[in-house]
Amino acid sequence: MRNKYCSYDALQNEADVEQSFVRRMLEDLGYSDREIRPKGSLRELTVGGMRGQRQALYRPDFALLVDGSVRCVIEVKEPGAVLDDHEWQVRAYAVLLNGEDSDERPVRYYLLTNGTETRVYHIDRNRPLFTVPFTSFEEGTAKFDELRGLLNRRAVASGIDRSGETLEMSRPSIAEVNAAFSWCHQHIYRKDNISQSDAFSEFVKLISLKLLSDRRIRDTYPEVLEQDVFEIAANDVQFSQAWITRNDSNSPSPVSEILFRRFMDDMERDIARRTRKRIFEVNAKINLKPETIQGVVRRHINWDIRAA
Repeated sequence: MRNKYCSYDALQNEADVEQSFVRRMLEDLGYSDREIRPKGSLRELTVGGMRGQRQALYRPDFALLVDGSVRCVIEVKEPGAVLDDHEWQVRAYAVLLNGEDSDERPVRYYLLTNGTETRVYHIDRNRPLFTVPFTSFEEGTAKFDELRGLLNRRAVASGIDRSGETLEMSRPSIAEVNAAFSWCHQHIYRKDNISQSDAFSEFVKLISLKLLSDRRIRDTYPEVLEQDVFEIAANDVQFSQAWITRNDSNSPSPVSEILFRRFMDDMERDIARRTRKRIFEVNAKINLKPETIQGVVRRHINWDIRAA
């Protein structure tokens, strides 16, 4: 068993995971040697002391330094290590770094890996954004494409440039939602010259992704649940033109090849666990031109349709 970086048999201990897997991954994501800061070059900070956790000096195994600030921290464990036992340390370290910066919170993401699985976290969320199995670190897999779209150097640098950008979201009326849904259905029908029934099927796929994006926003910003209008960081919205732009170097149609493929992977997993019923056929895809998809995205970007 192997991925694009190494064979799993080569990962015998933590040092192997660091050098044979993680270091190669970070270089592949476009970071230079001076931007990949190893453990020995990082400051120790005191973490713990809450909820029964003992205080201890800690520093992660890697940090990614872009534009003079740490943007992501990475904790590496040996194969077989229980990641849940170590997540609090790397998160606490990232929070402390952000607390030292009066102008911005530079650390947005942190990673935790034991080689077998790699978890990607947003600093403001308690659960992983997603988990990438060892064998999914291959070109063309949805999980790897999403990780690369989020954490490659270009995406991180672009995020810095837009660090102050926010997006205003609003709760539409039922009439507004119905009108927008009708517009999108006809937009798909006309642009891709397909039947009305096929256009509706493709529209349902896209709206499923919009609903997932809105749920992710609500998980990250629970305080907005009762608000009719609210602002959030633009980088936290997946169903958006900005997200498409950040990922268009990884795929000619990132909504279809990354977002929807990940949705299908998760759905098949849940079906196997009998926790979800099937709504799309096995190996379903979004069969629309990228510009048609972008038209639907632009029509719905500023609406939180879960609140309608």
